[in-house]
Amino acid sequence: MKPLNDRFKLLISYHFYKKFTPAALKEKMGGPMPMLFSDSGGFSAFTKGVDISLEDYGNWIKAWGDAFETYANLDAIGDHEQTLKNQAALEKMGLSPIPVFHTGEPWDVLDHYVNNYEYVALGGMVPYMKHFNVIMPWLVQCFKRGKSHTRYHGFGSTSWRVVKAFRWYSVDSSSWTSSFRWGSVPVWVEKKGRFKNCKVGNARQCKKYAEEIRELLPDVGWADFADRKKFTRSNAIRFSLMSWLAAERWLQRRNDTGFRIYLVDSAVDNLRIAKEEFDRCIA
Repeated sequence: MKPLNDRFKLLISYHFYKKFTPAALKEKMGGPMPMLFSDSGGFSAFTKGVDISLEDYGNWIKAWGDAFETYANLDAIGDHEQTLKNQAALEKMGLSPIPVFHTGEPWDVLDHYVNNYEYVALGGMVPYMKHFNVIMPWLVQCFKRGKSHTRYHGFGSTSWRVVKAFRWYSVDSSSWTSSFRWGSVPVWVEKKGRFKNCKVGNARQCKKYAEEIRELLPDVGWADFADRKKFTRSNAIRFSLMSWLAAERWLQRRNDTGFRIYLVDSAVDNLRIAKEEFDRCIA
């Protein structure tokens, strides 16, 4: 299965990647440079009680030059006024970050963004991804307020139910790491347009999706996940990538858009394995 887009899509966070340069990342990842989306890491920093310097973030973005396809504002979690100030400050530095609107912020802030920007990120959703009665009405309101030109990015959109319910321009997710972190293999079921999970070591579950597993990664069979002795981290990473690429293609076809999913992981070695598989697909 070949991806519709010929570039590996990756979201990197300044909080985790600030010591990297484009050359260092390219050397580590190998092959062509990925399509990069930069997040300030404001959420990660907030949860860990770490401060991020606006000037340092801005200078880091500048140092990367054209390497970034997109980069986001340094959002101040819980302080929409500071977030607006950060947006203005980065623009004063000659940068063009996409603004970030969070759950719980005043709606007139979103109205300001959609009136002045074509690309807007929606954040603060991660805690609500399993609370659909909370997040779905909020997202409906966001999309209603969007203008005809508005393209939305969903930060941390880990729920496929949320992803497929709206016409996103892009999302990022770390859910693809579940197979090699937690032993829960995400199997894309094309005819149902959804993911099913196979628990590593559960032969009954894995055999049920034998056809889908073989189709997504021909050199790996259901027994490679059913038997813990055959299970390898590399195969789990490769399979997860292919499963998420299939989901991306499905939504591109359904919505007739250039929808894109940016993968997220702070471990570069995991991403390198995924990119190697991606590069093999498009070769």
